[in-house]
Amino acid sequence: MLLFSYAGLATTDFASDVHWITTLTLAAMLAATHARWAVAGVLLSLALLTKLYAAMIVVGFVGALLLARRFGPALRVGAWTALPFLAVMAIMTAVVGKPVIEQVLLNNLGRPAGIDNAAILAFFAGHDLWIYPAAALLAIAVLRAPALRPCVFPVVLYAAFMAGYPDVYYLYLKPLVAY
Repeated sequence: MLLFSYAGLATTDFASDVHWITTLTLAAMLAATHARWAVAGVLLSLALLTKLYAAMIVVGFVGALLLARRFGPALRVGAWTALPFLAVMAIMTAVVGKPVIEQVLLNNLGRPAGIDNAAILAFFAGHDLWIYPAAALLAIAVLRAPALRPCVFPVVLYAAFMAGYPDVYYLYLKPLVAY
């Protein structure tokens, strides 16, 4: 469905940070289904290093494990996400200095508003119409299989963040299509 979605087809001629984030977070979820918690954490760390808005998926992923009362895996994923991220940031800060903190971390907090979020969400809702039956099927699956309920948490958290983020572009919603 992702390949034939509007979000997928509209971005087939270039690669963007959102493509990397989508690939890395989906790969992390696949690793987690095989209890490869360290691999999942490193993949999430790479997604976070790619673009900081992946933090909502990371928090949602670890939060989903906590909601499922899987404290050991949540700790392992959290640690394997944090350690590589902090190591890379420490090295970059040591080499480059203050601009790393300003450009990588603080720049995202003070971004000016772009296109109106309501217009972006309306565009998304109007162009990826298959998302409605997919969401209905997901809701049915989650109701029928309680073990799937924590899997919804990263998606909901990411969607809520993007709804309130001041500088959203349609492309940023592509992970929602993938999930």
